[in-house]
Amino acid sequence: MGGGGGKGGSQTQQTQIPQWIADPASRNLARAEQAQRIGYMPYYGPDVAAFTPMQEAAMKANISAAEAFGLVQPGTVSPTAGMGPGTEYAGGVRGYGSGSLYEQALAEAAARSGCIPAVRQIICLRGRKWADHLGQRLHQLRPQIPIGW
Repeated sequence: MGGGGGKGGSQTQQTQIPQWIADPASRNLARAEQAQRIGYMPYYGPDVAAFTPMQEAAMKANISAAEAFGLVQPGTVSPTAGMGPGTEYAGGVRGYGSGSLYEQALAEAAARSGCIPAVRQIICLRGRKWADHLGQRLHQLRPQIPIGW
């Protein structure tokens, strides 16, 4: 019968991170800590380009040709039906942006609930631990949040 216990010793193996990796990694973590302190910043520029006047004219010409040959009832089709006019941004660029939709969603949420300032405060936290603060605030707001919101 073989024994075996009791002889020998324990071994500990250690891995050292080379200094040439440790220093840049520390700097990257410090930058990440700074970046996480920046709150939510919605984009208010154009997300999608609007049609140019030349493109709109070409679409209207195609519709006019279709009307001339009896393919479409005159006056029933518009190339930009259902689209609002594009917003003109800096430099004459025309496009459609979602910034106004974001503001509209915030306004609707505020109208449904009085807790939107607290939610915005959570989203815009600077320099606090996100998870800890979020858990505390949600626990405090739970009675204020309407059912179904």
